[in-house]
Amino acid sequence: MLANVCSVWASDVKVKLNSADGSTGFQVADSADVVVSSITSDGNAVFATVSTTHSITAGSDIRVKGNDIFFGDSQTDRKIYDDAANYSTRFSSNVYIEQGALRDRTVESGDLLIVSSATFISAYQTTASNVYADIPSVAVTVNVGAQPVTIFAYFTCSNQNESATADDGSEYQLLIDGNVVSNVFVENGNNLAGSVALVGVYRVTTAGNKIVKIQHKSDVDATTTGSWNCSLFAYVMGTP
Repeated sequence: MLANVCSVWASDVKVKLNSADGSTGFQVADSADVVVSSITSDGNAVFATVSTTHSITAGSDIRVKGNDIFFGDSQTDRKIYDDAANYSTRFSSNVYIEQGALRDRTVESGDLLIVSSATFISAYQTTASNVYADIPSVAVTVNVGAQPVTIFAYFTCSNQNESATADDGSEYQLLIDGNVVSNVFVENGNNLAGSVALVGVYRVTTAGNKIVKIQHKSDVDATTTGSWNCSLFAYVMGTP
């Protein structure tokens, strides 16, 4: 037998609050008196979870206070997420843009900005070691602000190895932010004059000053490698 049971029905159910500024609200609490959902008098609603079999239509902006929007039945499925550290919005799977869906893109001046630095040293610089050493003054510093960016570097010089053996040689390597990005061996013993060219590219994901430099060494220890007319160029380009 049921007692104290009543039914309530109407065309519309209205709850009238005593304020209009959000200071009071309509609340639903669980058996432990914990509020699990509420609607304030200025229309702001809070629900622990919303499940629906129908579409949801927003009449204004949608703001996500968390970092992720998930698709599927669990948080291991596909998602769109905010990478705040790199000022990026990322996708966990492939992104497809239908024909005509992306248009009217304005290219701004900042998209085309390239920062460069260069140096030229004519003096004859030598090393008599088979361990890489910096070529004095053949280095430039470029500053990276917003990232990621790509640093492109190019180096040329004249060179020779003073060894009496013709097939002895010299080696050069190009470093960007401490990373070796290219190197070359030149067979130039017996004072055979030659030329060197190195090109390197490196993607940078941290801000600050980045050093671009050249190192050289002799292929055989105790023979002298000489470098002169050294030119080094570095360019910082925004990465799409």
